[in-house]
Parts: sequence; C-alpha cells; structure tokens
Amino acid sequence: MRYSNSILNPLLCISVLLIVAQPLHAQLLVMNFDVDATTTVVGPSPSSISGSAGSVAGGSTANGLSARINGSVPKADINMTFPNTAGYWDVNGIDVSIDFQREESVGSFFTRTGNNFDFGMNSGNLRVIYEVDNGVGGTTTVNSGNIQGIPNDNTWRNYRFTYNPVTGIGIVVVDGALVWSNDGPDNRNLYWTGAGNMIIGNAMDASGNQSAIFDDVSYGMYTTSPVLPVELIEFTANRTEKNVMLNWITATEMNNDYFEIQRSSNNEEWETVFTLRGAGNSNNEVDYIEYDYNAPESQLFYRLNQVDFDGKSELSEVVFVPKSENTDGKSEVIFQTFPNPIEKGNRLNLVLENPDGKDLLLVLRDVNGKEIYVKPVFINADKQYEVMEISQTIPAGQYIITATSDNSVYNSKLMVR
Repeated sequence: MRYSNSILNPLLCISVLLIVAQPLHAQLLVMNFDVDATTTVVGPSPSSISGSAGSVAGGSTANGLSARINGSVPKADINMTFPNTAGYWDVNGIDVSIDFQREESVGSFFTRTGNNFDFGMNSGNLRVIYEVDNGVGGTTTVNSGNIQGIPNDNTWRNYRFTYNPVTGIGIVVVDGALVWSNDGPDNRNLYWTGAGNMIIGNAMDASGNQSAIFDDVSYGMYTTSPVLPVELIEFTANRTEKNVMLNWITATEMNNDYFEIQRSSNNEEWETVFTLRGAGNSNNEVDYIEYDYNAPESQLFYRLNQVDFDGKSELSEVVFVPKSENTDGKSEVIFQTFPNPIEKGNRLNLVLENPDGKDLLLVLRDVNGKEIYVKPVFINADKQYEVMEISQTIPAGQYIITATSDNSVYNSKLMVR
C-alpha cells in the first residue's frame, strides 16, 4: 500500500520500510529513511516535522534532510516525530545508523520521549545514553560520556549504534571503525517502560544554514535468538590404521578463539585430548583436520567444545567411533560396501575380505552411536556376501557399519543420500 503523508513539508520525502522476512544475523530492519522517495511505503508515518525542514541537493547521496531559514520560514529544530503506536519502537536490541554532516554543536540523531535513550551530539562530541533492564525489576543507565569530537568540516560520515540483548554488548561505530564499546550482562533487553515517540533530529536546526545535515537513516532491531559464534557444517571421527582422524568444517565463525577436542569411552565422562586455534572471525568455510594419536582401541565418543575470546563455550553433537582390533592381535578385516554412497530405499551389499568362518553381529550406527539396524549373520568362504536394506525413512548422512565376532571387530563407513 502506498500513500502520501500530507502532514510533511512538501519538500520532504520519506521512505519507511518494515521487513518481516528472515533476519540477517538475528537482526531485522524496522525503518529506513531516504529522502529520494516520495511516499511512505510500509510502517508508521511521521506524525509531524518542523516547518523549517526540507530536502536539498547535496546530501549523502542525491539529497539530504536539512533545517533552513528564509524570509517566510523561521529557523526551528527538525524534530521529525514517529509515533510509538502499539509499542512499535520498543525493541529488545537496537541497531541505528545515520549519515550526518555537522552544522552545530548539539542535537540528537535518535531519541525517545519519556526515556533516557539519546544517540547524537553533546557539545560537538559523539555520545550515546541507553537504559537496560537490570534483571530485578529495575533499570541500569549506560552513558558513554563524550566519545570523540564530531568534525565540523562539511564531510559526510556514518554514525552507528548497536546494542545486542543476547551478549549485552553496546558499540558505537564511525565509518566502519569501532570507537566505543560497553560489555554488560548477557540476556538484558533495552528498557522502554514509559517511552513514547521516536524523534529524529531533536534540537537540530543546522544553525539556520540551508545545507543538508543527515540522510540514509536506518532503525533495526535484534531478535532474542542468539547468533551462534560458529556455524558447524560437519563433524566426523574415523579410525585410520593406528589413529583416529577428526574432521570438522565451519561455514562461519564469530569471536572464535579455539576448539577443544574431547573424548570419552562411555559418552558420560569426558577429557580434553588437545586444542586447536580457531579462525577468529570468518565468513568463509574453514576445514579442520586433526589426529588423536593416543586413541585407545576401544569404542570412543568425540565432541567439540568451541570457546570464544570472552571465555563462553558451546558443545557440538557427539560422534561415535567403534573399537578397532581384537584382543588376540589379529588384523582388522575391512568391509567392502556397494553401492557407497547409497540412495535411501536401496539394498546395500557387504563383502568381507578373507573371511575365516565367523558368527557376526551386524550393526549400523549413526555418527552419534545410535543403533539403526541390527542383524546376526554367518560369514565363511562359501558366503562372503550379506545384504542390508536401507530404509526410506533413514536420515541422509554418514553411518558406521560394525561387524562383531567373539574376538574381532570389522568396520566400514557408509554415506546415505
């Protein structure tokens, strides 16, 4: 739906965009201001604005919002006001951004009536004030103080404030560079009780100069879902001739210091066998390979413990490794499986090399050690083959086939598609 807002100065054009699609890194764009548009598209419209405000050529892109003075319109603060209908601006976390060119010494980029929230200028200096729920029914006010001076040099710069309610971290960024940060308690939402309208350009009049002072304003919110520090694509553990090879792949990493590789014989008691440095911050796939050179021959379980630079950690799922050799020193006999990979619903053929006449228990397990298929069989020189039905309902992924006799264990990997 598109409509015009007749309250606004005819020289001012506003676009407000509400996105309800999937969040980007747990963040949603609530409002976007661009003076090049001619109508309000979706979302709340400004209810009022100073009669001195207008759009002029020479802003951050093609235009910019300014306060001006001429013979018929006196100088006045911009005060572009967005009503807080149904608590629209009461977000748990916030990400606000503005392109700004200084013409005066005081004024707010963003502020809320009835609340301490204020991101803008104080005596020519950049400053942010915000309130956070203290977890016991009250509020904690965070005041950055004067962060740094805002140059009065007719240059456009981008100023951004972000507060993440999951980590409790607030930051201020200028042209992509971090200039201030505060690390508060985890899981603390912004405090908006009693807060009213959201105002852009409070106490800003551009000193009466007819020049653009801000443009390209965005107002985003964080959802309460945490951003995972590491997105793990795959984690596997497989025996080689004498060791266990561990392989994991990450799609992205954020604030990742290192991995602990932990091992257990019973999936209950765990020990860290070694650590491996992480990639820190990465938006590309990273492939890790490490070997457990002291792995016992018994069945084993492995998991990753991912540790952030701030000491926070998160465990991966558990992967299972069958025991490797028999107790009388006989060499391990390896399965041949075909087709491998196999499509769900097909029959898997298994062949044992050098069978010596054995009663075997065939077990198909997933990488977490869960038994999917169990069948007793007898293998000898006359019968070296066995058939296993791969169900249509089995999840796609990697599996381990184990054949156990009185004193031997045979292993083979299987990929199901």
